[in-house]
Amino acid sequence: MINESIKLDQIVKSLFDVSSKAMIGVINECFGKNYDPEEVIIERLDPNFIKENLDYEIIKADIVLKINGIKYHIEFQTLNDQTMEIRLFEYGFYLAKQDAVVEEGMMTIRIPNQAVIFIEENNNIRNQRMRIIFPNGEEMIYDVETVRFWEYSIAELREKKMYNLLPLVIFKHRKKLKTLVDKKPKLEAEKQQLLADINQISHEVKNLIAYHELEGEDVHKIALAMANLTEYLNSKYIKDDYLDKEVIRMTKTLYDPLVKEEGVKEGIKEGIKEGIKEGIKEGKYTIAKRLLIKGQDVDTVMDITELTREEVERLI
Repeated sequence: MINESIKLDQIVKSLFDVSSKAMIGVINECFGKNYDPEEVIIERLDPNFIKENLDYEIIKADIVLKINGIKYHIEFQTLNDQTMEIRLFEYGFYLAKQDAVVEEGMMTIRIPNQAVIFIEENNNIRNQRMRIIFPNGEEMIYDVETVRFWEYSIAELREKKMYNLLPLVIFKHRKKLKTLVDKKPKLEAEKQQLLADINQISHEVKNLIAYHELEGEDVHKIALAMANLTEYLNSKYIKDDYLDKEVIRMTKTLYDPLVKEEGVKEGIKEGIKEGIKEGIKEGKYTIAKRLLIKGQDVDTVMDITELTREEVERLI
């Protein structure tokens, strides 16, 4: 579970290392802003900070940004956590502490804008609010924006310009897949729904490319996230040797409009092509390794992955 959490964290962080157009909609939706992607300066801040106790524990937040000089903090959560408010408050304090200043004779800290995005459906998830009572009896309500990602359709994510979160729709299938591992007909139906979602995401991304809403590097990050999340679900629950190959084929088509688009400089074209090769090759090696571990012969692995005999034998 720890490795799964780390992998999801890495994917989420990569999806925020994109252009302003690709991610500003998430900020606008979470915090009720109306930022224009052409008029913002986004600075990605180090999300890690040291908790100054005896062992100097390192605290790792998910996403910390400074937009036009204002700090924003976003956490992603897959499961319901009954102590999430306390963790968010702790993160907020340490992030504010970094910029503490003395104003009018007193120390001043400013808690950043905070939001938590819950990915998987859970009716027990409450709005993240906490009552803080001071020794003199005064009370303060600490309120964090709570976003239920499962309530957003693919079309709504596109409409609200939350482009970089499109791949996370794939992860929403995990909860149902976990309950269907031993129920083959229903598992197959869920796999088909997963493929339908991937196909719809691909369609939306192609439209965004056509309207110049996504840059080449944005597409590369989205495509890799889609492939990695599908590979994770497949290896964990579905176990269909041909599913990864199909998803690689589908995500590869995302690059076609970028490569064919008139006016794209040759240097950019070559960079895109290299990105395609790198992402596809990485996915093929992952599939080949899993097939070899299962005892498949070299010829079968070559047929499924389209790797050369030399590449497969090198993996062996």
